[in-house]
Amino acid sequence: MLELSIERMKDIKDIDKNFICADFSTNEFKRELSQLTINNDIKIFTFFSNTFGNINPNNIIDILYNLLKS
Repeated sequence: MLELSIERMKDIKDIDKNFICADFSTNEFKRELSQLTINNDIKIFTFFSNTFGNINPNNIIDILYNLLKS
């Protein structure tokens, strides 16, 4: 999946891109993400539809937002 993400976003230029494969329910993920994006004012998270096949993507976005806002 990570390779597919990199391939799909290869044409996006002029922004810093970081690709990680991690369990976003852990504190380690939260710390790593904070370090990766410390110098960025705007953060964009992309989930591809088959990443979580049985879960509504909006629910995943809400979970991630709630995890990262604190």
